[in-house]
Amino acid sequence: MVILKLKNNIEYHKKYYLNNKEKIKQRSKKRYQKYTEEILEVQKIRYLENKEKIGQKIKEYQQTEKGKKVSYKANKKYQQTDKGKNMYRVAAMKHYWKNRERKLLEMKKYRQTEKGKIAHLKSNAKRKRSLNWVQMFENPFDEDVKIEWHHINDCYVVAIPKELHRMYGGKYHREMCMDIVKQVYLRET
Repeated sequence: MVILKLKNNIEYHKKYYLNNKEKIKQRSKKRYQKYTEEILEVQKIRYLENKEKIGQKIKEYQQTEKGKKVSYKANKKYQQTDKGKNMYRVAAMKHYWKNRERKLLEMKKYRQTEKGKIAHLKSNAKRKRSLNWVQMFENPFDEDVKIEWHHINDCYVVAIPKELHRMYGGKYHREMCMDIVKQVYLRET
């Protein structure tokens, strides 16, 4: 008898909700606007009382397929904010320095595979396609001096000694080599 009454009650509430969705939403919205501080206070108290249970539920939810998708989307969205970008960079750098030797070894092994060699060739070809080749000056060095052509920007190149050109590599290659170019071509000291 009690179960029958509960079922009827549940069915009644479902029907009422389906028939009055907009009305219920408006009422909830007004209530929330009126009692925002009280609602937040109650939620805070409820959270503090049930912190462990809530944490456990969140962990369980994140293990489900739906939870993984939601978590992935939220992380991706967070990483696009300034705070998220900074935190992601810091975490990535910490992870890199913690596992540096292993990462370098993995990269070295990868570059020796067929796939790695092809990837390296592709990246070099892409870089070379973006660089033009306009010679600014004739080669001022003797024929016995080995030279390499240095891009002073994406278009123009100048000849500098191979040893000096290879001395400065990496991120600031152009800036460091500009001192050599100025000394050779503009006679600055």
